[in-house]
Amino acid sequence: MMDREKVINGLEEVIAEAVYPDRPRKFMMPLELAEDALALLKAQEPVKPVVDIDTWKCGNCGHVLEHQQLLGDNVLFHEQYNYCPECGRKVKWE
Repeated sequence: MMDREKVINGLEEVIAEAVYPDRPRKFMMPLELAEDALALLKAQEPVKPVVDIDTWKCGNCGHVLEHQQLLGDNVLFHEQYNYCPECGRKVKWE
């Protein structure tokens, strides 16, 4: 399980070792830290929406990505979200 704070602290230590190479090395970047950092970055990638019958849903969590509301007799308001309201992932509509 990745821990965001652990990944941030580990990466800061790796950067500090690169900036100050004369100081004693107390940290080598383990494979687990690199895998966790990669997982955190991939979790921010946009997801493509999927169609379920006639409704667009999030490709990550399945939450509905559109809102329709009748504003008057012949006025329909339709909105598609750019970010999923449930998981927060950016939606890649194109």
